[in-house]
Amino acid sequence: MPQPRVSSLSTEWGRMPVWARENGADVNLATTTTVEVAFVVDPGTGSPVSPQPADWVAGEWEVDEEFGLTYARGLMDQLAAGTYRMWVKISGAGVDPEQPVLTHDVLFLVF
Repeated sequence: MPQPRVSSLSTEWGRMPVWARENGADVNLATTTTVEVAFVVDPGTGSPVSPQPADWVAGEWEVDEEFGLTYARGLMDQLAAGTYRMWVKISGAGVDPEQPVLTHDVLFLVF
């Protein structure tokens, strides 16, 4: 699967599809949780580096009503050229007492 490539001069959303089910029913994460995102340099070793506390920034939920998808998203506007991994942290009533931290495909920022 080809990895996404984005110009480091571009301002774009990094997006990750996220969904949850509880007792067989879909959970609307966009109304019951908050999301944070982190873009962490990927060392290319196959073992992702976990985000540090300072890496996390407020994210947003994006709901695609047409296809019934929910995305966690964060603005990629101050990243240098390099290879990054997007991380998402979810908290709030929809997932408590858990606090999922998820990673996504590698993202390449190029000039």
